Amino acid sequence: MHAHAAETTCLGCGLFLCDACGAGSGERCRRCRGEAHPIPWEDPSLGVLRAFARTLRAVSRPNRFFAESAWSGGLRRPLGFAVLAATLGGAGKALTAYAVSVALGSGGFLAFLQGIYGRLPGMDTPRGRAFLGEQLPALLGSLDRALSHLAATQFLSTPLEAVLEVFVLAALTLPVARRLGGRGSFEATFRALAYANAAQVLKLIPLLGLPLAALGGLLLTVVGLRRAHGITGGRALLAALWWVPLLLLGVGLLLACFAAAAVRQAVLPG
Repeated sequence: MHAHAAETTCLGCGLFLCDACGAGSGERCRRCRGEAHPIPWEDPSLGVLRAFARTLRAVSRPNRFFAESAWSGGLRRPLGFAVLAATLGGAGKALTAYAVSVALGSGGFLAFLQGIYGRLPGMDTPRGRAFLGEQLPALLGSLDRALSHLAATQFLSTPLEAVLEVFVLAALTLPVARRLGGRGSFEATFRALAYANAAQVLKLIPLLGLPLAALGGLLLTVVGLRRAHGITGGRALLAALWWVPLLLLGVGLLLACFAAAAVRQAVLPG
């Protein structure tokens, strides 16, 4: 890797080029000249599994990966990568939900809860014994069935959710990035978000997969948006988290509605 400053951009994909890279090439990068594929997933000479594995390895160095990535070339290939990564992540979430459902349905867990609740005051009564012997097992059985159903539906719906998520997020993130001084296109935004989906495979890790995928996805999104739009890391972080104020507003309105309902019930006569 050289350290020359970028002087121009590739006419094919928009990648920043220094004079050494663009000299004698008609100002086209190595990828557009057919000499290299910085994104293995888009290399037609590789099979799906090998291309996917190599792209995951490349994305593990996000600064280099997004610095060498092309910001044009179509949406189909990055979308396919995002769907595959999300599907693997969905399988991880489904396995976690299934494991929890098995634990809830086991007799050992029921005996554990019965031992805890059995020590509480008032459990040595007909009502308490009914709760321990009938209501608690029924509740755990309902949770078991709900989690099993959730695991199946979640896995089956993951590919469609991934498609909608990448398109919708790209469409909503683009104007935010532009307001923050970004110069990238919708395609560049889409490609950055699609390859940031590589973090979804971390959901295959038991227990810690969900938080690791969330943090990894945020990191990849920030680096990708910074490169795609030519903005600072701080502005890229703001562009990546544009939905947080809306989420907080929604939660605040929901809590306000609950509080108003509670006050009304307490004040008004029954």
